[in-house]
Amino acid sequence: MKFDFQLCNEWEKSKHPRDAIAEPKFDGMMCLVEDGTLFNRRKRATFQFPEVYAAERMVLVGEVVVLKDGLSQFHLLQRRNVDNPKEIRLRSIMYPATLMVFDLLELDGQDLTGQPLSTRRGMLEELDRRKALGENVQTAGYWGCPLDKVEGYLDMMRHHEAEGIIVKDLRATYKPTRNDGWLKLKAWEQADYDILSHEFTEAGGFVVWIANKGYKQKVAVNRTDLQDSIAKGRTKRLTIRYLDEEESGALRQPHVRGVPWK
Repeated sequence: MKFDFQLCNEWEKSKHPRDAIAEPKFDGMMCLVEDGTLFNRRKRATFQFPEVYAAERMVLVGEVVVLKDGLSQFHLLQRRNVDNPKEIRLRSIMYPATLMVFDLLELDGQDLTGQPLSTRRGMLEELDRRKALGENVQTAGYWGCPLDKVEGYLDMMRHHEAEGIIVKDLRATYKPTRNDGWLKLKAWEQADYDILSHEFTEAGGFVVWIANKGYKQKVAVNRTDLQDSIAKGRTKRLTIRYLDEEESGALRQPHVRGVPWK
């Protein structure tokens, strides 16, 4: 790989850029497309997502997601984590992936990393308008982000049970390091928990018991496939997303994100 990944720092009010945009924080797998090959943290991922194709004339950075009703669904992306070629082909039809692109690093041999994000995004959007990005590739949307809009955007992400937002500086160049050009804000916290037990409720629901710092509580599981897997003992650990943690260890507004990514 000629290029590498830029990573986010945590957002702080004092770091908020003067010329800021906000993008959704996608629930997927960050990837870079170089010479038509999809890379995830320097590991080739093209074989796993054959339906995602970008032309060799450009280098793109984005997030591979599986969309449902326009929202990225991490538990559906997890179902693409297979190596068998027949299963890969079948699941690419059942759970087609999309590369949501948010940066353009090179075009026709021209290195764009020294250009400000505003220029790179403008060129990316022009490629999108000309339908030149490739199959199953979309440009990620964004909003203008003055400081007073941040909390409203986070509330919107919580409403859709989305990850959060990434605040970016339109003046910043692309640097393959962790830096303040990209700042992440989580709408939710999350952690992995062992399932202590499970039960069906009188109303026909299904819940699991977990413990955090000794505090035990119930979390509803709404997906029928996951209910079946838990009941049969195949799933013993869940990733739980929650708003925040009380002093007792109780999680506020906990819900199941899926199973831990392997």
